[in-house]
Amino acid sequence: MIKLHPIRRLIRRILPRKEFERFIFFVGAQKAGTTSLNSYLMNHPMVAGCDQRDPGFFDREKKYSKGLAYYHSMFPVLTASTHALDATPGYLYSQIAAERIHAFRSDAKIVIVLREPVSRAFSAFNMYQQICRKKWFRRELQDFNADSREFFLPLAGGTIKPDIHYFLDREIAIVNGEAEGDEPSLIRRGIYAPQLNRFIRFFGRDNVLVLFSDDLKREPEKITNEVFRFVGLDELTRGQYPLKHVRNYTEDNSGKDAILECAGALFEKDKAELINCYGLNVPW
Repeated sequence: MIKLHPIRRLIRRILPRKEFERFIFFVGAQKAGTTSLNSYLMNHPMVAGCDQRDPGFFDREKKYSKGLAYYHSMFPVLTASTHALDATPGYLYSQIAAERIHAFRSDAKIVIVLREPVSRAFSAFNMYQQICRKKWFRRELQDFNADSREFFLPLAGGTIKPDIHYFLDREIAIVNGEAEGDEPSLIRRGIYAPQLNRFIRFFGRDNVLVLFSDDLKREPEKITNEVFRFVGLDELTRGQYPLKHVRNYTEDNSGKDAILECAGALFEKDKAELINCYGLNVPW
């Protein structure tokens, strides 16, 4: 059976690529409503998105090594849309994505949604518990950077049980300088100030929009139109705003308690920096 996806991508490589007026990068945070907001933004006729959710071109070495022709092939060619949208929650945590995106399009608009860090970390842990043994996740691991692959392969293979303390003990050792690695990242993905700083340093504060997941859930139309204004597009007055990729987790407060015990002080310090250095009205 012939797969349409590779054929469409081949055609796009042959045809002259679409020159978009603006690139919008929705860079995260992970588990903060990325999928939902991406779907809302895609309702706009002037916004064209990638073929795949979470393309991960600028933070995954295997994909980035394929070059910009490969990246451009992810976007439609025959479209009247003026704005291209890349929604990849891993970009915010990445050490290199901001610099690479800036080298690609220095005029890009950056959108960030933050979530209360303990809930974010617990949601991420539950997500990994649910997906780490899935066949599609094991296949996707082949595109991960080597460090991330090394951590997740034993979990995906079933040789190690994805226990909350296994994640936290390993990450605290990294935070304390006793080990190295990008994963696990339950705690560090929720320390937002240094992640914001990377994007603000390259793009400037005026080109980085910081939102909060609680506001997105409560007022999705208002937040979506705020993004449209930020990137220079007309607002939409009649949109549909269902939540996307909402997973049902068994509530386990002991997991949240463990995260809070390990990282509560770090999260409070980070919150103070978000308020004092970036003027954010942090809702948690």
